[in-house]
Amino acid sequence: MTRFKAMLLIGCALVLAGCASNSNRVRSDAAPGVDFTQFRTWGFLSPTTAEQRGVTQLTVQHIQTSVRREMERRGLTYTANNPDLLVNFNVTTRNVTTSAPQANVGMSYGRGSWGGSSMGIGVSTGTSGTRQVREGTLQVDVVDRAQNQMIWTASVEGQIPPNQATATVVDSAVSQAFSRFPVQPR
Repeated sequence: MTRFKAMLLIGCALVLAGCASNSNRVRSDAAPGVDFTQFRTWGFLSPTTAEQRGVTQLTVQHIQTSVRREMERRGLTYTANNPDLLVNFNVTTRNVTTSAPQANVGMSYGRGSWGGSSMGIGVSTGTSGTRQVREGTLQVDVVDRAQNQMIWTASVEGQIPPNQATATVVDSAVSQAFSRFPVQPR
């Protein structure tokens, strides 16, 4: 019976792996040699690239709220007048046709009339057709205002859940971007 339990666990792990959703792709880059602890204040570039490109004001406000939280968690103070750092951001979205992966797992266990037992596991993979999904990218850039030089950038790219509030999606993306910021939360 121990073999059966081991095979059952393996089968469950395969099913869970097949059901795992795609996670967001996060990329970041920081300028070499910059001491990020020297900065004390920050503000938003005005207007941000998102505002220039016509992103809705509500989405811009959600992003600003989340960025403000992340910067303050790192000990930086917001100011509109001559900040050390300027934060810029942009959002793009697009419809994408994807094929949905499908994994099927079958297991069997049996006892023969002669006292023996047997078990088997079958796994098949493939696609279950195509579907339309909405993908988005959030880009956040931080500029050293005195040097007029970008010192950090991050992008988060992934599927936008269809039935989730914009504020929730934005907050998650901003948190993922700032997980790569050179100064971690205090």
